[in-house]
Amino acid sequence: AIYQLRDYINGENGKTFKRPTLELFRSLLGNWKLSDSKDKSVEKPDYITAIHTIFREELVKIDKRYFNNIDLKLADLTGANLSHADLTRANLVGADLYKAFLTSANLSNTNLSNANLTGTVLYEANLTRVNFTGANLTGANLTGANLTGANLTGANLTSANLSTNDFFERDLLDLTEINLSGATWINGEKLPDKCLGFKGMPNELSQKVIDEMQGLFSRLEKTTESLKKA
Repeated sequence: AIYQLRDYINGENGKTFKRPTLELFRSLLGNWKLSDSKDKSVEKPDYITAIHTIFREELVKIDKRYFNNIDLKLADLTGANLSHADLTRANLVGADLYKAFLTSANLSNTNLSNANLTGTVLYEANLTRVNFTGANLTGANLTGANLTGANLTGANLTSANLSTNDFFERDLLDLTEINLSGATWINGEKLPDKCLGFKGMPNELSQKVIDEMQGLFSRLEKTTESLKKA
C-alpha cells in the first residue's frame, strides 16, 4: 500500500497530492517507536522500510523544504541528495548517509548520533548544535560547515576535511574522544589523532588552535564576571 503512494509524493498524480502524502509519511515515521531493548539488531516494519526506500529514490521530486522535525531514524539514505534540504531538528539517529550529499543543508539541532556519514558531503552545511555522538564521519567533507555548539563526543573524523572551518572561534565545542586521524583543518593542516576535550588538549594541536581556545576561555571568564556583577 505504501509503494502505491509513490506517484502521489513525487507528483506524478498531480502536485496537489505531494504535500498531503509527505505529511502522511511523516506521521507514520514519527509514530514508529524503538523499543527500550538493548538489542542493537532492530528489525524495521515493512511499511517503514518502504517509506525510507521511497524517500531515497524519489528525493529529487520531493519538496525538501518540509523535512524539518522529520523522523528518519535508521533510514537507509545512502547516496541520497539532500542538498539545501531543511532538516532542522530532524531525527536521524543511526541513519545510513554513506556518500550522501548535504551541501548547504540546514541540520541545526538535528540528532545524528551513531549515524554513518562516511564520505558524506556536508559542504557549507549548517551543523549548529548537531548531535554527532558516536557518528562515523570518516572521509566526510565538512569544508565551510558551521559546527557551532555541535557535540562530537566519540565521533570518528578520520580523513575528514574541515578546511576553512572556524568553529573554534564561534562557540564552545564538545571535542571529547574524537578520532581525528588524518583529518585536515586550515590550509591542509593535519589535526592530532585524538582530541580529548578542552581540559585534556594534546600538545600536538597547532598553536593557532590553542590561542583561539584560550581566547574563548578568556571571553567566557569575562562574561561570567559581568553576569556576577549584574
